[in-house]
Amino acid sequence: MLAPEFLMIISAACWGIPTALSKALLSEFPPLTVLSVQLLASTISLWLAVIVTGNLPSLSKKVLRQAPMGVLEPALAYSFGLYGLERCSATLASLIAAFEPLMVLLFSGIALGQRISRQHIALLLCACFGTFLVTPQEALSESNSLIGLLLTTLGTCSAALYVIGSKALTSGCHALLATATQQTCALVFALALALLVDGTTPLQHLLSSALLGHACGSGIIQYAGAFLTYLSAIKRMGIQNAVNYLCLSPAFGALGAYFILQERLTVLQCLGVLIVVLVLWKCRDHTSADRNHSPSSAQLDETNFLDTRICLRGQQHLHAPPINALNCKS
Repeated sequence: MLAPEFLMIISAACWGIPTALSKALLSEFPPLTVLSVQLLASTISLWLAVIVTGNLPSLSKKVLRQAPMGVLEPALAYSFGLYGLERCSATLASLIAAFEPLMVLLFSGIALGQRISRQHIALLLCACFGTFLVTPQEALSESNSLIGLLLTTLGTCSAALYVIGSKALTSGCHALLATATQQTCALVFALALALLVDGTTPLQHLLSSALLGHACGSGIIQYAGAFLTYLSAIKRMGIQNAVNYLCLSPAFGALGAYFILQERLTVLQCLGVLIVVLVLWKCRDHTSADRNHSPSSAQLDETNFLDTRICLRGQQHLHAPPINALNCKS
């Protein structure tokens, strides 16, 4: 079994690189058409994998309960993201996505009450600066970039909320089944949204060879591959550790824009990518130190207190003579 850290790197690459390919598709097709065809290819490939691996009998009510998470991401997150990407460069979209880890930390602190260290926030801000260096100046001055900024930011917020919800709801679910059911819900939502917004169904564009080839390929990578590896990893690592690897996605996106769209990549941008990688390494050490830190005396006292109460309740139930609480475990 692959290490969760390695799976998160694969997931970040699957999320980042196809962003450039999606940008190219948006010059020929509406955003919701691209999203729907990508999700269709992803969903079919995932259910084929479920059948081939024999996991279909494992489909349970618990798996179905977490399926609506797919509406949050990829449906809403990528609907906003693709409309934003249509109005800005692929590199600018990657820059905005760099703030997703900070959003995840903020939401986890509010919703889950998790403690967020200042050092962790400072490191992620450094990663955002590195991604800023990756962004060329001309990408920030494109027309309609403000609209693209707002839409892409909404998509990033949806993605951050998905990270929080998926950690809580997919625990104990098979990663392949969780991914397949989530993206089935996302596909239905995207088709309905396309019919509502565009007035037509995206399926009529399936005869286009350009859309079929590129959209299906990017959909399988960006949705099936990215979400499957992510859900496989998040089950074995904490949220604050997982967000560190999300920093790599914008760097992969910038590299994808360079190789696929021939967008300019300067020495300063390479320096930005290097900063992101170094920050990830430092964040990894910081998170590992927190995980390996021994529990505080207050935590130990609370644990002993609970153990003592359990033992005393057992004595009362059995009408046994009282014993010393300190020797309760013996």
